[in-house]
Amino acid sequence: MACLFFVVSVVFGLLLSLTAVLLEDFTARRYPSIRDIGQLLWAAVIENFGFRQLLTVWRTEGVLDACRGKTGWGIAERRGFHPSAARP
Repeated sequence: MACLFFVVSVVFGLLLSLTAVLLEDFTARRYPSIRDIGQLLWAAVIENFGFRQLLTVWRTEGVLDACRGKTGWGIAERRGFHPSAARP
């Protein structure tokens, strides 16, 4: 079931990205060559693999942390500035 959801979400993301690129081309005609459109379509396909899934993992971790009652960023130790080397 999770694999089916993953496939559907990727296909839906592809559909949205490709439709956005094609609508932009049909309405504004900002990209003069077919090569430009091809590069945009390729970028629309590539963006749907990797980063979006990583973002989903981070969001899931955040929700689980919130359910566990974890708040804040944790403790960050202050280090200050190190004196620079003396300038002549």
